[in-house]
Amino acid sequence: MPFEVFITKFCEIYKSYPKIKGTAIFLIRDISKVTPYIVKTLFDHGIIYETNVFLSLVQKEEPFGIETSLKDDLCTGLKHAEIKYGYMEVLDIEKELKRINIENRIIFYGVESIKSKKTLWNIFAFMKKAFPSFVEFYNFPPEKIHGVITRVEI
Repeated sequence: MPFEVFITKFCEIYKSYPKIKGTAIFLIRDISKVTPYIVKTLFDHGIIYETNVFLSLVQKEEPFGIETSLKDDLCTGLKHAEIKYGYMEVLDIEKELKRINIENRIIFYGVESIKSKKTLWNIFAFMKKAFPSFVEFYNFPPEKIHGVITRVEI
């Protein structure tokens, strides 16, 4: 969903929906395109927290260094945070979020489940399931992480 359309809809829904206490983190690659799992979680399922944060994890070309920043508020109830890190760094997401005064209650991430009649896509889907996900790599706290599966038929 294009960002402008998402923001308009989020602002409308945020005003009228009941909110869950605390802060929810939504992992997002590119702030300009809101992924289907976020749209489903917020709009279709009505899971809206008092504070919702889009978190971008950006790997830098340098081996070391971590820069954590809170960007401008996107609208009431929605913020954007970014963690840039060197490719040799081991991130502690909780610690980095606390640096910018974000005490999260839950972390959402999206996973695509691929279904296809084509052999090549099925091999790709199998490999995707067989290898560890980025969630394991970043060592997110298991009690806070929730995956939202979006089925993709090719």
